[in-house]
Amino acid sequence: SYAAEGHYGVTVQVRDLSGIQTVATSAVTVLDSPPSGPTPPRSTPITGGDANHVWVVNPDNNTVTLIDTDTLTNEFEVPVGADPRSIARAGTGEIWVTCHDADRLDVLSAADGSLLTSLSLAYGAEPYGIAFSPDGSVGYVSLQGSGQLLRIDPVSRVVTGTLALGFEPRAIAVSSSGDRVLVTRFTSPESHGEIYDVDAAIFTLTRIITLAKDASPDTSNGGRGVPNYLGGIAITPNGAGAW
Repeated sequence: SYAAEGHYGVTVQVRDLSGIQTVATSAVTVLDSPPSGPTPPRSTPITGGDANHVWVVNPDNNTVTLIDTDTLTNEFEVPVGADPRSIARAGTGEIWVTCHDADRLDVLSAADGSLLTSLSLAYGAEPYGIAFSPDGSVGYVSLQGSGQLLRIDPVSRVVTGTLALGFEPRAIAVSSSGDRVLVTRFTSPESHGEIYDVDAAIFTLTRIITLAKDASPDTSNGGRGVPNYLGGIAITPNGAGAW
């Protein structure tokens, strides 16, 4: 048992009758109140297909690969639009891909990776992040070029909302309740970092969360300055914060 939450190292030592000893170590995370409910979704270049597969985008090859996680082999690799950056599975089971340089979204069959349809976006939109609500019924796409966030119905494949955020929105995280969407500003202004906080119910920018400039001394594994190039964001399983 543990007195407090935290990350702990565990070591097990086993000795057989001949005196040969084996040592194994592992790490455990201890939570006072284990999180319940769905994991908060987020945009990512790799996503689960099922219990034994993952999908991965290949930006330098303009393809998407399905990998068997048991055998560590490629099931197949299929072409998509230029410069795919993020991939997500909708509630319909379809695989959605943001094609940054092609200004479009590609929708693939989860069975064989075949292209079901492409959703063309405005020139220079530069779609980057994509994430669906926990139940998969609503999709969100960040447009890094035009500074907008799209809301999409994965069943009809129709854009149901367009929200102006600001400069270079990129990574997306959705709360486990589905009521909030956090989007990173990729390149920060000179004085601070920024996170766009969106109310999903009314699809409105609630506020801009600022990340303070770090003025502490440089260390061997960190440096002072402004939080910049914010390429990823994830909400903690208990919903208490985001990283």
